[in-house]
Amino acid sequence: AGVEGEYYGGDEAWEYLKAYSGVDLKAILTQIANERTPENGN
Repeated sequence: AGVEGEYYGGDEAWEYLKAYSGVDLKAILTQIANERTPENGN
């Protein structure tokens, strides 16, 4: 993702978004993914 000519990738991108927006998007998306994935395999 390019932001004002800067490039961020991987965890650095998530850290930048967290600092920039004040929202930990990675944690939110991880939580959603975990909720959609059954723990018991059914």
